[in-house]
Amino acid sequence: MIPGEVVLPTPVLTADGEKLTTAGDLPTLTVTDTRAGNPGWSLSGQVTDFTDGGTQRIAAANLRWSLVLVDKMAVQDIRLGSQAATLGDPAVLAEAPGGFSVGTARLGAHLTLDVPTTTRPGTYHATLTYTLI
Repeated sequence: MIPGEVVLPTPVLTADGEKLTTAGDLPTLTVTDTRAGNPGWSLSGQVTDFTDGGTQRIAAANLRWSLVLVDKMAVQDIRLGSQAATLGDPAVLAEAPGGFSVGTARLGAHLTLDVPTTTRPGTYHATLTYTLI
């Protein structure tokens, strides 16, 4: 299942006054593997820079996720990726090694976006692309 939009609330100033921050949750992703041979899989994500449709940008590296394994089948071995990953480069959300991948797993993530205090107000959009191998 591919989730729809994630709308993050208006950023607020951090306690140290050095940046603005906002957060939200990624809709749950469901990975179902029914392939013969139980070959294993890896799910990664990468986001584009945020843009207001004009000249204003927020670097993709400012978005990071904290990963959540919502649930899985007992026979699966699901390993979450790095909890400190930023999404400007491909980042592993989860993987299942060969021999332990068949079944259904549900995954999620808490997203945090930090932006410079000089960021202009507006509506920014980015695309998060998932790759399942």
